[in-house]
Amino acid sequence: MIPKLEKLKAHSSIFRLKEAKRYGLSRQDINYYTKRGFLERVGHGVYRFKDIIDEMDLYSELNKLLLFCPHCVVGLDTALKLYGLTDEISAEVDLLAPTNNIPKRKLEGVHIHTTPPKLMKMGVTQINGIAVTTLERTIIDLLRKDKPLSFVLNVLRSAQKKGIGIELIKVQKLGYKFRVSKKVQALLEAFL
Repeated sequence: MIPKLEKLKAHSSIFRLKEAKRYGLSRQDINYYTKRGFLERVGHGVYRFKDIIDEMDLYSELNKLLLFCPHCVVGLDTALKLYGLTDEISAEVDLLAPTNNIPKRKLEGVHIHTTPPKLMKMGVTQINGIAVTTLERTIIDLLRKDKPLSFVLNVLRSAQKKGIGIELIKVQKLGYKFRVSKKVQALLEAFL
């Protein structure tokens, strides 16, 4: 295989045309390799290597989805799965999108939750290159979406058992900013 294509393959099994150009591949090169069967077009400007068999794990699925909506952040139950705090296999992936940039295309198996743009980047971190809400922010989002207090309390206790640190002060501050401070207060009273 061509060295430029090998370098791109070592970087990522799924990529955008913009990334391919960084490795010296033109649009014509990508079209040529797609026709030859090396690449497969999976969406507008999104390609993947055909010979790499995806394990279809959660991370590869999320990477694919986030290519279609790069402003989105993984949150709620899907974030809990990434943190290892739930074994539930949900039929849908939970993504948070700013209210001013909601994906126009309906993505199969995805539930989009809107968030005001000024609050969108609060409490966001990276896990294996994927934008995910922090555990503190995930707790706030669960409360915002009216998950039962007992469920959120179990999440806190599971995190504590697994040694995952949760800064309760951050939970309180985020609760105030997201206007769920009363729910946060009730949660913390039950937890402590």
